[in-house]
Amino acid sequence: VITLNLPDYPGSDNNRIRAVPFPYYVYRGRYLRSDDEGTRARLLASKRFETGLSFGFNFPVNSGDNPVRQGMPDLDALMTIVPRILYRFLPDISAHKLNFTFATRAVFSTKFSFNNLFRSEGFSFEPRLSYWYRWPRSSTTLFSSLGVEFGSAKYAGYFYNVSPAQVTASRPEYAARAGVIETSMVAGFGQQLGDDFFLFAGGSWRNLDLSANRDSPLVAAKDNLGFIFGLVWTFFESEDKVERL
Repeated sequence: VITLNLPDYPGSDNNRIRAVPFPYYVYRGRYLRSDDEGTRARLLASKRFETGLSFGFNFPVNSGDNPVRQGMPDLDALMTIVPRILYRFLPDISAHKLNFTFATRAVFSTKFSFNNLFRSEGFSFEPRLSYWYRWPRSSTTLFSSLGVEFGSAKYAGYFYNVSPAQVTASRPEYAARAGVIETSMVAGFGQQLGDDFFLFAGGSWRNLDLSANRDSPLVAAKDNLGFIFGLVWTFFESEDKVERL
């Protein structure tokens, strides 16, 4: 079960709390993997270098619940297909992990209906540096990451465009530009509780000072803060395992 407190979109001053229960699995096969480095299909892999595909999801937003988007269409759920390159700087050190990833996302919106199943919303790409530290002979792990997201004009426009029909006294017309979307930083910890439970918590900071669309009337906050809290219950494990990180 994960509890999230995140802004509606980059630059929104309206955060929402969501609690999401879902099945979670750890699998480390030759071509398919799901672990602390993400869920992915590995196309090319070595000890230091890996390429593959990952997938992502963003929650829909009801514009009626967001003050600056009143009268505008809702933001549908976003799904991403992510070709990704991963490089491990410290592949032989068990206590430390320092990884660099470069992800290119094809973004699709969906209403989860047959009439409007998927619609392209452009693309984005993100370089990100991630660091984990696990204390020797301990079950506590620290994690952190720093990244910059760039997006196409169509992707940025999904969040920031204001058409002539949507203009109000406080919301002028605006056409989004390609460029930086946001800079983000995440930090937190995880704690193993016995053999079957794992607790994790963290905070996120997103900043739009470098954003190409920081002047959009839909940007209500240049800084976004959020948190994540989760509890994992492992109720089944296979007999065949790899060494735990």
